[in-house]
Amino acid sequence: MLYAPPGRVPVMQGSVARVVPRVRSSIRARAEPRDNDEGDVIERFVSKLFGKQALQDQSPGGLARLDNPEMYYAPVDKFAEPLPSDTGDIRHYRQLLADTQLEKTPLVKVFDTEVDGWGMDAFGKRLYTLGATLVVVKLVSGEVVGGYNPSGWIGLGEDRNSMAAFLFCWPNGKVQERPIKLAKRGGAALSVLDYVEKGICFAPDGLACMKPGNPKVARSKLGPYYDVMPGGAKTLFNDGKKQADVERIMCYCSADGPETYELDGIVWKTGRG
Repeated sequence: MLYAPPGRVPVMQGSVARVVPRVRSSIRARAEPRDNDEGDVIERFVSKLFGKQALQDQSPGGLARLDNPEMYYAPVDKFAEPLPSDTGDIRHYRQLLADTQLEKTPLVKVFDTEVDGWGMDAFGKRLYTLGATLVVVKLVSGEVVGGYNPSGWIGLGEDRNSMAAFLFCWPNGKVQERPIKLAKRGGAALSVLDYVEKGICFAPDGLACMKPGNPKVARSKLGPYYDVMPGGAKTLFNDGKKQADVERIMCYCSADGPETYELDGIVWKTGRG
């Protein structure tokens, strides 16, 4: 009797037995696409698993889609065009918002220290639940600095994490010119600290201002959480110091009003209207 390992068969050649690989008798045919298929493989899989309505949901099951630009670091060399509804300085601030959720959304100024004062209580009443926020800080020296918070403030004492957060500055204060944008570093963590006692705080030390007890002083240390300046400086401020006096702070949000919160399973989903 002739023996052969699995997958091979013995073959006699004269009086000598030789073991050769087994040849499969079946050939796998390539599936042809069907006329009634819609979308690519991933879309068909999601449609079968969750239903076609999941393809229309921008955050199915509380998960953000990968084509959402705010899933990535903010582009520092790309600028948005003003909208027809933009007036005054908003036309200039708009350029900061390329590839953000606010890029095509009319903006309104919701907080201004000249009107609302320098307290975090007033800040909270005006800002909480309004979602993505652009913070503009005018310094006594004439510089304009600030930051973009994609998650907004809600006042629950937590970190607001997003890779799309960024800082910016106009060193000469001329907002009609192109700003310098500084992207987040090290992933989404600690992009904004939403704690009343810390004031307006982008990362532990990226840009902080309006801290209770000393609201008219801004501090900046770049590098650990946000990119350094193009020349390598590790502060937003012209003189290289990590502290500057603040003249005015303004915050801009979507004109669509506050976000709504809906519990979807174990995930809170946000929306508007």
